[in-house]
Amino acid sequence: MNALRLLSTIFLKVLKRFPDILKIILYATVFFLPLVSSRFFYFGSTFTKTIFFTTMVEITFVLWISQHSWKPQKFFSPFFVVVGIFFLSFIISYLTGVDMVQSLWSNYERMMGIWTLGHVFVFFIILSTSFNQEQDWAWMFRVMALSALVVSLVGVIQFFETGTSTRITSTVSNSAFLATYLLLSSSAPFILFIHGKKINAVSVGWFSVLTLILFVLVLTGTRGAMLGTGILFMVAALMFLFFGPSREATLGLSNTTAKKIVTGLFAISVLGVLLGVVFRGSLVNSSFNPLRRLASVSFSSPAVEGRVLAWRVGWEGWREHFLFGWGVGNYNILFDRYYDPRLVDQEPWFDRAHNFVVDFGASTGILGLFAYFALFVLAIRTARDAWRRGRVSFWVFVIVSATFTAHLFQSLFVFDTLSSLVVLFVLFAYIQGLSMEERGEFTQKKWTPQFFVYPALALMFLLFYLGTWKPAQESRVGLQGYQAFAAGQDARAKVLIEQALLYDTYGNIDVRRSVAEYVFDFLKAGGYSRTSSRVRNEDEMKGVIDYAIAKMEENIQERPMDVKWRMYQGQLYNLGAIIFSEPNQEFARAAEQRFLESRELSPGRPQIYLEIAQARKIQGNISGMWEILDDGTRLAPTYRAMHYNALAHAIDLKDLVREKKEIEYIYRSEAFPDYRTITEAYFRAGRFGDAVRVQKDHIARKEPGLGKEYKNEEIAALYKDLAALERGAGNKVGARDAALRYGELMPEKRAEVEAFLRSLGF
Repeated sequence: MNALRLLSTIFLKVLKRFPDILKIILYATVFFLPLVSSRFFYFGSTFTKTIFFTTMVEITFVLWISQHSWKPQKFFSPFFVVVGIFFLSFIISYLTGVDMVQSLWSNYERMMGIWTLGHVFVFFIILSTSFNQEQDWAWMFRVMALSALVVSLVGVIQFFETGTSTRITSTVSNSAFLATYLLLSSSAPFILFIHGKKINAVSVGWFSVLTLILFVLVLTGTRGAMLGTGILFMVAALMFLFFGPSREATLGLSNTTAKKIVTGLFAISVLGVLLGVVFRGSLVNSSFNPLRRLASVSFSSPAVEGRVLAWRVGWEGWREHFLFGWGVGNYNILFDRYYDPRLVDQEPWFDRAHNFVVDFGASTGILGLFAYFALFVLAIRTARDAWRRGRVSFWVFVIVSATFTAHLFQSLFVFDTLSSLVVLFVLFAYIQGLSMEERGEFTQKKWTPQFFVYPALALMFLLFYLGTWKPAQESRVGLQGYQAFAAGQDARAKVLIEQALLYDTYGNIDVRRSVAEYVFDFLKAGGYSRTSSRVRNEDEMKGVIDYAIAKMEENIQERPMDVKWRMYQGQLYNLGAIIFSEPNQEFARAAEQRFLESRELSPGRPQIYLEIAQARKIQGNISGMWEILDDGTRLAPTYRAMHYNALAHAIDLKDLVREKKEIEYIYRSEAFPDYRTITEAYFRAGRFGDAVRVQKDHIARKEPGLGKEYKNEEIAALYKDLAALERGAGNKVGARDAALRYGELMPEKRAEVEAFLRSLGF
């Protein structure tokens, strides 16, 4: 109690000495949020941003409750009621959803559970009640613009370092999330630019900031955001042309003159779009990646088809929990249950729908979706009413409306992360301020403020300890454990992982997950084989796999509805069953069991059928292997991996009938089959002649495109592989000829060719 009394006294003295400290912290929160990141945590960008934001909100809450009282009848405007309903929908979905723990905390990768969203709501209340002067908001827009400027400058540096073929991520670490943030943030310099009474150095400066932000947005290559930017300016232009007061002026120009200029720019933009459509074929081949990606937009493209399929999956799941949804953060459970096998070549794991209609509908039900959409409609209406009452300029109304419209459009394809969500709720807080009947409803308290400061401080420290300090320590120590595994220090790694798990937070799942993913990455990189190992011998590798299996068992117990952990453990069992010197029947049986359970949770995933087939083959259950492969083929008849796996098994088992069937299907359905997979299957079976035949067929199909479709290096690599296959088949002459052709295509490899020929005896 003495400590709380001392801290409360310090708080009150700080408030008395620096009455604007609350606003300064709010400015700092908005400015630094998109910039902070740390390599000392899992998902260093997302996690660091979130703990920074929640900590700042908790500090400002104590300052706010110490400084203000409020009048509910003045504060509870229609807009605030809708905001409240929106956040209430999260609570309802949390209480009625399928995984309350995941809804509350989320995970290190997303950090968008009730915990974070609740802080956003508190931030909204503090901001909208503390900023009651026009100058406050003018400074907030400057802070938003300057923060976005710094983010953009980092993006420009990335662009010059990586070139035009790479999508930049800046400090947000994801190009799509960066674009979403920049589109919303562009409203700030746009308002500051257009709000000037005439064109001068200040307005030119803000216009330059706006231009740079939009340029970096384009460099992200995020098509939804680029189209959203077009929507923003189109809506702004049309609103100005149809509703702009003719008697007023814009940047020192009469609106009559300004409308002529905007009409000309609008016509040029439309002409540019039409020319882009006409010359789309040329733009698709552009060396400028953003332009190439934008020109490649098509309803028939695999990416678009994949998104549409994912939305259908979300809709099917939403129908099961239509009113209140599956719960915030539980979309992955829905997605697994209703997984469409046609998505198999897309991203395997979806924890968001990438469409706000499906996302909010499936997660929070019709109530949450309605409230979210109503926020934008009411925000635009409130801005319009404020303009009509003379509280804001026409251009503020236009830019706010156009920004909200553009954000809704881009949200059909991407989703908000904390950086963009906070900017969105800064704009909503501005709207809330406009919707209040009066300014200055918040007056200094007339009673002893310690009455509120004590519990507020106690609550702040409790929340900080549970929601920030413990998860941060677990993430930091857990990442050290992962890095110790990567360094081959297995004993130390296990100690660190167990130390991390002692903090026992929502991060447990991700700490354990990192162990399994380390094994997958290590083996994928060729870190271990039966004949050689880069870091570990067989016993050490077994120890790491056993440990990863144990950690996945803990994840399964903690999150039984998440199919990922059963599949991860099943995959580890399958790997442990085959990569060592002796096949492990026990592991194979365990793998089959886990994947059969996975099929119950996610029956549409073709990968599960392939893993079951592998496990049954190790156990000698060949008929069961073919049975499950046939089930998988019926589920996903065009899935390439299903047929290539069936072919590899047929070659290994000397099943000539099935081999012929799969070969015929592959050659009939693909112009360029995966020759490497086929030749490797023949090579492993000791059928070198067949491997040579397939490789020669591959070369015969590709070599005519030399210098056109294919570079020398690509064709040379095929001849290099052919030389190795010919040598394996015992055909020294064929190996020599292939090596010489390789040397012709790659003269700089002459020494390598000569060494190979000497090994053949030539």
